[in-house]
Amino acid sequence: MKRNVLLAMVGAASILGFAVPANAQESRSMGLSVRLGGFFPTKNDIDDDLLFSVGLDYKIKDLNFDMSDRNTRTALTVSADWYGNSEFSNIPVMLNLVASQNQMYYFLGAGVAFLDVDGGSDETNFTYALGVGYNFQQGRTPVFFEAKYFGNSESALNGFGVYVGARL
Repeated sequence: MKRNVLLAMVGAASILGFAVPANAQESRSMGLSVRLGGFFPTKNDIDDDLLFSVGLDYKIKDLNFDMSDRNTRTALTVSADWYGNSEFSNIPVMLNLVASQNQMYYFLGAGVAFLDVDGGSDETNFTYALGVGYNFQQGRTPVFFEAKYFGNSESALNGFGVYVGARL
């Protein structure tokens, strides 16, 4: 399972790298980011060491803090992720504050997680995430790498996510 997920991540990164043309000009994006990667649980309550994970972010609003550095920006986003296996799945939905400077960005989010255990037991609980990312390519479709920690009131769902994605 772990090898298949890693191969899928490498394949997705390769496809994104070849499919996205490098442009010197920037175009206005629609504020949507799509990511694909893996989730590494911090506890051994889950059978797999690595789970497939996907996520979406949508920029709600640029925040205008009075910053003297023009390369520093902040934004408010909403995100939804999914990670799971045959035993369970989790969908954390969060409101995030994202601060970026040049190619690096940092974020902190909080919200609600929708947990499904064995296709029957549904729960909702508090979730949060914090992480860092790097924008590799500025252009028509920027590509990024992101690492984040998911925290949850259900400790078995805590862990790290590693992603590659594109901004549309």
